[in-house]
Amino acid sequence: MTNLKKIPLTKGSEFNQFLLFFEKLSAENKALIIHLLSEKAAPKKKEDKAWESLKGSVLTYIDPFEPIAVEDWEVLS
Repeated sequence: MTNLKKIPLTKGSEFNQFLLFFEKLSAENKALIIHLLSEKAAPKKKEDKAWESLKGSVLTYIDPFEPIAVEDWEVLS
């Protein structure tokens, strides 16, 4: 492992501060941080876009601003 203290620090360098902090951690904590960083760096799966098939499916609105009664919700379940 390289000695991270040899890396020159520049004023306000958060990354260099992180490296100095990281060097002091236990191997177990380092592995956890690396795992979390690799998860963030991994490409995200594309979201399911099944809802897009609903676009344009509504033909007309009947009283769109009228409140919905409790009985109407039971039809949806």
